[in-house]
Amino acid sequence: MKERKAIGLCIGSSTVSMVERSDGTVGTKTKRHGGKPYEAVQGIISNINPDACNIVATGRNLSGLTVPVIDEVEAVERVLCEYDKENLPDAILSFGGQTILAYLIDRNTGQITATESFNKCGSGTGEFFLQQIKRIGFTSLEEAISVIDQIALDHPYMTAHRCSVFCKSDITHACNEQKATPAEIVAGLCKMIADKSAELLTDENFNPLEKAIVNGETPQMPSGSENGKAEITEEKNHSFNIKASAPGLVIISDTWYPKWKARINGQESNVYRVNNSMRGVISPSAGSEIEVYYDEGNIKTFLVISLITLLGVFCYGTYDYFRKVRNETEKNT
Repeated sequence: MKERKAIGLCIGSSTVSMVERSDGTVGTKTKRHGGKPYEAVQGIISNINPDACNIVATGRNLSGLTVPVIDEVEAVERVLCEYDKENLPDAILSFGGQTILAYLIDRNTGQITATESFNKCGSGTGEFFLQQIKRIGFTSLEEAISVIDQIALDHPYMTAHRCSVFCKSDITHACNEQKATPAEIVAGLCKMIADKSAELLTDENFNPLEKAIVNGETPQMPSGSENGKAEITEEKNHSFNIKASAPGLVIISDTWYPKWKARINGQESNVYRVNNSMRGVISPSAGSEIEVYYDEGNIKTFLVISLITLLGVFCYGTYDYFRKVRNETEKNT
């Protein structure tokens, strides 16, 4: 029996990636979306018959897609289910366009226990790395990595890794003044990202299971707040329900985006940006029912206003037409 084609889409902050599996072979494709992820996805799937394959998308800016979507944490856990159980990793690192994201793995269950992110400076991101190797003259990541030899590994050219502006300036001077070879510069960039990844994974002062860093407005914590558990009780395409076992801050291991909203026990509530890239909501008491949903209200309101405007223009045009016809008739008589 012929294997049904499977397609996975990942929408990032700067690119859209596609993985396609068909007849035992796997192919990949990446496309920059230039701030228009929806158009890029439609361009990729325009020639795909969704009834003839299994297709799913994950990432950010998923509103408006006509394919099933899942959050990034679930996507990673589904991959881990297919992984060799004897060799599960302790963590998975994702080098995106804006952050370095670490998924911490329970090797006994294959589930994600927590996520941590690093976005203090753009110099540590995957997008920054790709930009710099292109400035040096490489056309792909594979080409840049292939030139690294033992000499470059022993003498990597280190830059000001705490600031992307200074880092780019150091690379420019190294190229113009021939302070280092392209291989040594690439080795230095690799070491910079490795060091930031190690810093992210070995921060002993931060335990994401006990503490959370809230960006922006600090929420008012309910009395009796304590560590507890929360479970997803219902999940839909652009919303899901959670039941919390205790009062406190419920951290959702999924990408924060301003259009995500929440209702707590039926009342509208804030969604906080937690640990730089995740979402958080307040559970006022044990057993609180939390609904998290993607707000498409602005789009619907715009469509309603547009339809009313078009209807008004049509009515006025019709009235104006018949008024002119009547005037012409009166003149002729």
